[in-house]
Order: sequence, then C-alpha cells, then structure tokens
Amino acid sequence: MKNILLLEDLPEIRAWLKTLVLQVFPQSQISESARVHDALELITAVRFDLALIDLGLPDGSGVDVVARLRETQPEAQSVVVTIHDDDEHLFPALQAGAFGYILKEQAREAIAEQLSRMS
Repeated sequence: MKNILLLEDLPEIRAWLKTLVLQVFPQSQISESARVHDALELITAVRFDLALIDLGLPDGSGVDVVARLRETQPEAQSVVVTIHDDDEHLFPALQAGAFGYILKEQAREAIAEQLSRMS
C-alpha cells in the first residue's frame, strides 16, 4: 500500500487526481491538502511514498513542500502537477527535489501511465 499526498487547492482537480491515483494504485492511502501549511503538517505526521504537488497555492508555493519532503523524507517521490510548462516554474521545483512533473492538460491515460511508472 502506498501513502500518497495530494496537494491541490482546487477541489475539482483534487477529486479528479484522487480518482486517477486510485485507478493506478487501488490500495493507496491518500492524504489531501489544499494549502502549503496543511501539507507541511501532514509531512511531519505521515511517511509518504508519493506526493503530487501543485505549484500555485493560496498560501505559498508547492516548491516549499517539495523541498521539505526531500529534506525530511528523501525516499518519497515528489511530482509536480501543474498547468505551467515553462522553465521559470519547473526548474525551481526540480532543483528543490521534484522527481518529475505532470501537466494537468495531458490526457488522463498519459497521466495514468506516468504515475504507473512510479510504482
């Protein structure tokens, strides 16, 4: 069973990601957060295998969560899930320790395939 963190502020996107993650990893335990602050608290309480992290959040940047997860749980794979495909957004996340990134506009099947490679 995988412990997975979903950090996404938009409820409909978070629900869509959760459904997709459960299709790829049916036995997963999923912790959801809409804010950086709450995600950082979850990181102190739960050991994650995978974290899907949005970059633009109401109370900060998902890059901070990627960095903290890398620092405290280096075995966890952080994956940025974003609408941004430019260097200005992606390089800081990768430098902070993100394992990769998924563009929200990709086809559902392509995202599922990317996730399945992280098992």
